[in-house]
Amino acid sequence: MRVGGAASHSEASLAARSVASSSLVKTAIHGGDPNWGRIVCALGYSGAEMAIDRLHLSIGGMVVFERGGGVEVDLGAVRHAFEQPEIEIVATLGIGDGIAEAWGCDLSEEYVRINADYTT
Repeated sequence: MRVGGAASHSEASLAARSVASSSLVKTAIHGGDPNWGRIVCALGYSGAEMAIDRLHLSIGGMVVFERGGGVEVDLGAVRHAFEQPEIEIVATLGIGDGIAEAWGCDLSEEYVRINADYTT
């Protein structure tokens, strides 16, 4: 998850980490659900300042949200992007020059099983 246009590097980092760690975003990606609203929601509750009317969001290079709303996009192509080993999600918050990147993983059944099968 890359975030640009934030008020500062720390706010960009906050927003990027919020999306990368969101269980709802992770399950949408694993399930191939092109629900960009989950990403916008995670950006919103991150605590980073953003201007919804200037927010720009792309998934796999495809713009899915800009100027305050979703845009017409080939949802099959977005689903296909979610099937790739690495998924590029880029948000521009429309506030300043802060940038940051965060990495995460999806929340697959296998991931849950692996991490639930042992006791420390």
